[in-house]
Amino acid sequence: MRRQSFAPVPLQQPRIPIWVAGMLPNLRPFRRAARYDGVFPIRGDMEDMTPADVASVVGYVSRHRTGEGPFDIVVGGPPGTDVDAMEEAGATWFLARPSPEGESVEETLAWISAGPSSGP
Repeated sequence: MRRQSFAPVPLQQPRIPIWVAGMLPNLRPFRRAARYDGVFPIRGDMEDMTPADVASVVGYVSRHRTGEGPFDIVVGGPPGTDVDAMEEAGATWFLARPSPEGESVEETLAWISAGPSSGP
């Protein structure tokens, strides 16, 4: 396999952080993610991640992690998600997105305009 390089060279060393996505209940991608800098889990049934899901991924990755240093657990969900519960389960980032059911344009613009909230 030919190794690919990108230009310009990133300032972060040894490289930019790599977050590996994985779809529950398949755990194999999370074993791979353990070798990198973070994981972005989603559920195969396309439901929102729960704190129990997050804790499960954190436990699995922890058992397979060989490197030292920071490791991110990135979780996405709609506004109104219990971010504190996600943080307690091990999430380090929460990315808000519109709910699958959809909000009105006005509601979506309102939460975007509100900007980032505090949380993991």
